[in-house]
Amino acid sequence: MSKSIKPTIACTADTPDAAASTAVALAADSFGRLPLTAAMLENLARIGYERMTPIQAASLPIALAGHDLIAQAKTGRLAA
Repeated sequence: MSKSIKPTIACTADTPDAAASTAVALAADSFGRLPLTAAMLENLARIGYERMTPIQAASLPIALAGHDLIAQAKTGRLAA
């Protein structure tokens, strides 16, 4: 039997809105919602990445906002 594993996020930030950032991050699943350049988005689309994994959706907005984080998740897909 397979267990469902949800991302675990520990966030250290100097701002009180870290919890709010985490909630927003968990709702995001499209790379287009991230502050990425057009070239980055084009490259992601070119290699077939349309949606973020749960761990990416939870951690990338926090990291891109300049906050430190530690995240762990079991995933079944690796970038090659």
